[in-house]
Amino acid sequence: MAYPLFVEKGIAGTFYITINQVATAGYITWDNIATMAANGMDIECHTNTHPNLTTLTEAQVLAEYDAVDAAFVAHSLSAPRHTAYPWGTNNANVKTWTATKRDTARGVVAKVVGTNSDKFDLPSIDLTTSSMANFEVIQPMLDYIKANNLALIFLVHSIGLTGDMTAAQFEAIIDYCIAQGIDIITMPELYALMD
Repeated sequence: MAYPLFVEKGIAGTFYITINQVATAGYITWDNIATMAANGMDIECHTNTHPNLTTLTEAQVLAEYDAVDAAFVAHSLSAPRHTAYPWGTNNANVKTWTATKRDTARGVVAKVVGTNSDKFDLPSIDLTTSSMANFEVIQPMLDYIKANNLALIFLVHSIGLTGDMTAAQFEAIIDYCIAQGIDIITMPELYALMD
């Protein structure tokens, strides 16, 4: 749902991919991913097997990233520079190890992003929770970030499933951002603004 809407609205977003789910039932294929990338979408890393990285050794965490890099390159994509931690979980070790492979990593903490935010524990707002799947809750946050020159990272696993934001609610957020002049950007664009 997000990808066709982004194309329709002429905007780009970041899509974090879990490699072992590609081309399995109900998930996108490498051809879908190539089409998305060709249409300006940013394709990034959500690890190879979606483990809780805090339970792994350094070698295992790095192997997750290396497997993603190899799969991207094998499918004619640039190796990813940004990661979304599975389950949003991380610790000091995971952040340190991730920093050797990526430019940023996103967790799940509902707050805004400023230029001094920790690039390896970037907060995001999970729109798949029932408390956030509501435009009336999101609108004041959007007004706040616009007024204070900050950013919000929205996380959506799916749109329109039980407990998730509906397609109409998601489109209302996109339309409001466009109407208010709030830029919708990719993670590489956000990273550049944070430097």
